[in-house]
Amino acid sequence: MALMPAAPRVYTISMLKAALLPALLLVPYALPAFELPALRAPALLQAEPAAPPAPALPPAQRAAACYAVYAVDGVEVAVPHIGCGRQLLAALRPGDNFQTLTGRLRAAFGAPPSAAPAPLQPSARAEVEFAAANPGARLFSVNAFLPANVRELFNRDPNFGGPNCFNAAFTAAGLMDPARLRHVGNHEADQLLAMYFKKVPAGALKPGDVLVLNDGDHGAYYLGGGLVFHKKSYLKQHSYRIARLEKVYYPEPFEWRPGPFDSGSPFNDSDEVKRTEAWRPTGASYEFGQASADEAAKVEAIIFLTESIEKQAPRWAFSKELGYFTERLLENLVSDWGALGRGGNPVLKAYYHRLESLRDQANQSVETELLSSPHAQGNADKILREYWLPRNAYSRDLAARLLKIYGKDPALAEAALDAVAAKFDGSPLQQIKSAGTRAAAAPEAVAYTSRQAARLAALAGKLTQVGFTDGGMDGQDKYYYQGAPAQVRRVRPAETGIMRHWTSNAQADGKPVVDLIVQSGVLKAGPRPYIVPESHRADYYQDLHGVFFTTPDFPAGQLWMGLTPDTDYVDFTVDPGMGALYLAPGNYLFPCPLKLPEWLAKEYRKWKAGGPLPAGMEMTFDQVDREGGLRDPLDIPVTVVRYQKNGKVTVLRPDLLAKPY
Repeated sequence: MALMPAAPRVYTISMLKAALLPALLLVPYALPAFELPALRAPALLQAEPAAPPAPALPPAQRAAACYAVYAVDGVEVAVPHIGCGRQLLAALRPGDNFQTLTGRLRAAFGAPPSAAPAPLQPSARAEVEFAAANPGARLFSVNAFLPANVRELFNRDPNFGGPNCFNAAFTAAGLMDPARLRHVGNHEADQLLAMYFKKVPAGALKPGDVLVLNDGDHGAYYLGGGLVFHKKSYLKQHSYRIARLEKVYYPEPFEWRPGPFDSGSPFNDSDEVKRTEAWRPTGASYEFGQASADEAAKVEAIIFLTESIEKQAPRWAFSKELGYFTERLLENLVSDWGALGRGGNPVLKAYYHRLESLRDQANQSVETELLSSPHAQGNADKILREYWLPRNAYSRDLAARLLKIYGKDPALAEAALDAVAAKFDGSPLQQIKSAGTRAAAAPEAVAYTSRQAARLAALAGKLTQVGFTDGGMDGQDKYYYQGAPAQVRRVRPAETGIMRHWTSNAQADGKPVVDLIVQSGVLKAGPRPYIVPESHRADYYQDLHGVFFTTPDFPAGQLWMGLTPDTDYVDFTVDPGMGALYLAPGNYLFPCPLKLPEWLAKEYRKWKAGGPLPAGMEMTFDQVDREGGLRDPLDIPVTVVRYQKNGKVTVLRPDLLAKPY
């Protein structure tokens, strides 16, 4: 059974064509399908008169607790129920002929001439029961007549969510690896069938046919003798089973049933097989074909994702090693790389549909590993945040690959991951695609702040009063100065270590400023200069403006902004070359261009064009002139290390807490 829309993995072996990229050519992969003629049971019964058919078992014995008996071209084959054994069984009773038994099973299952029953000493429950039901008979395993991958998986469960009916069918056909199980969705299944199989009449099934039931609702692998190999759904609780084709939907003994805390089963076990499509392997193989360098790079990324997911999902380590961000990123890539699935290259289509399947596998892994308990459902946001983005070789490699695909410098991988980490449940791909744009602002910010920090530090102790406002008897007098106080000096980021910017719980456009900083990775300058307030006096230093910050160890209450320990803040680092100024204990500044409200900037332009000077604007416009006129705003790129919002602290970069520079 498939999980929503699903996607593919090209079930050939991928190799890389040196002429294109080191991972480009798909090497032909021949399907090991045994297309021997199917013999009807009556013909087999007449073929060996020296070996009469075994007598029918009494009803009580047929109703055994641990196995079901099926007539397979004249041979009674016992199939153990779930948990009762992993060997299909046959009994050679006194008077039966071993060669006849062997020939019938080879014909029924399309097995090679070397396949033979293996003597078995009963140990599993089904074997003990079957031996007891056949006193005096020799017990044999008939697993040798099954495809190797069916033998490997029969009566096992994957123990992790995702692997489904189409994965089981293609694995049985030899197209997929039983050691690398994962989800295979309907779109991927359709593409693989179109590439490696041909549609045949459902009334003439042969061993090795892949069956699509009820218009894609379920898939199975035809073993022969009316038996199929299948897995009922993508849930971890559903085992790999062998059943009669017409009964694949039926409930079985010891089969998992949803409990009171389960969300139910996606499998409708009251359904019947109404429509059957049969697909027979053709032995076709495919080379990579025509592909651009961009398409090849995307395929390499899909292969990398496939290998990572197939390794971690069975270990219940998807969330820990790959992170919830991988699920969201796969959603982004499915949306962004749709052109791969719309072209004429069938291999590219298969890789794109594999990407869809990986998305669905990621969804199932996260659900199974993190959110399958009632407690987890009530704490989903907290849990998913904890497992959002692991910083490891996988995430760095993946970020570097995607940056290269989108024309960015792979060296920006850490910065891109910073942005992804800062935006929980957002679009990881958008953050990665924007990494270069954000980083491009860093050189300009470094150059400007370094230049201005040196200029302003040279003005320390050189103050000129340029304005005064009388506050009256009960008000605050305001003194305006050009220059800088004597204690102002230039500092380098490594001298301050982690820096802190208090947002005072402010909002912009209805959004908390702390969220905007964390999501964007930039600090924006405000309109006010450096102010030193006292009870009845405030000194305004007109040249000192930009982005103000403090350090985490400086008490919030000693700043004049009315801060408390619970006020929102962002702790961050910057480019080591950034220029900054020490203003006073707990007060630092990244100097930025003077910021005017847009309406005031318009008035300034009118004035410079010969218009009247607005009342009260003489000192402000003079300051703009002193700084060389209006300039575009300058943002300060930062790496957010941790932040506080509504009193809750979230750490994004524990590595930088220990060593910021």
